[in-house]
Amino acid sequence: MTDYHGPEYVRAQAKTAADARLKEAARHLANQPAKVSEIEFSFGPTRYRAWRTGAPEVVTVIEKSTSFIWAMSAPGMPDQLCPNFKPRAPALEQSVIVDR
Repeated sequence: MTDYHGPEYVRAQAKTAADARLKEAARHLANQPAKVSEIEFSFGPTRYRAWRTGAPEVVTVIEKSTSFIWAMSAPGMPDQLCPNFKPRAPALEQSVIVDR
């Protein structure tokens, strides 16, 4: 049975969201000339900024209004999350777990 309120579930949902944002950013960047290294795009109601840097290429996605890093790609794989990237899980940041 899946615990839909547990921290593992919330972290899995955060990873899914980060992956979706990164894939959207990579799609937009792929449609730009190689010299374009920064774009802005919308994902739902939120505006994001994405950068591609380095060789091998790394894509970083930040929320424009907060400058929070939402996703970072693996080097050379702009549409794949970096294995060491820990996505933000806002539901866990301010939660208090109470044992009853």
